[in-house]
Amino acid sequence: MKKKLSHIMSIVLSLGLIVAGGVTAYFTHQASTQQIVVSTGSLAIEIGETNPIRFDNLLPGQEQEITWTVSNTGSTPVALKGKIEGNWEDQNLLGADLKMIDVSAQIDGSWLSLASDLADPGSEFFLSATGQENDLMNLAAGEIIPMRLKFILDSQVLDDYQNQNYGLSVHLAAKQTNSEANWPSSY
Repeated sequence: MKKKLSHIMSIVLSLGLIVAGGVTAYFTHQASTQQIVVSTGSLAIEIGETNPIRFDNLLPGQEQEITWTVSNTGSTPVALKGKIEGNWEDQNLLGADLKMIDVSAQIDGSWLSLASDLADPGSEFFLSATGQENDLMNLAAGEIIPMRLKFILDSQVLDDYQNQNYGLSVHLAAKQTNSEANWPSSY
């Protein structure tokens, strides 16, 4: 009986030590930072006024030019590409008879040709030293650059082109300067 009582006492004592050991307290404390705000940047471009907006009395063989500005109105640098589109009101006339001679950007006070002798009005050009996509230049946030398009009415056009109108548009697209960024799917 004494042995049994001693065994029960040792069990009770062991349980008491386990319970007492599990209740031990240590100092603790926690802290948190203030709310951290993460803001995304913006990517936006704007085309300034085209000058001139209309040409009258364009004659065969006569070269003309249009100028405009491009502004990076976003908060991050961008890469640019563009294309020129147009067509005659009379769908029977050929668009290639109005030839796009040169698209240029004014960089550091000098005109840099981005594309010349565009094969068709839908050809793309890139803001780069070579006019190619592989060495794009950045347009910094808040930066404005002048651009220019030179074109000519083919000197061999027929009389069918007299008193006709050609609608011409310049379209630009911008993307992040990160090499993995994709161009917009449309202009």
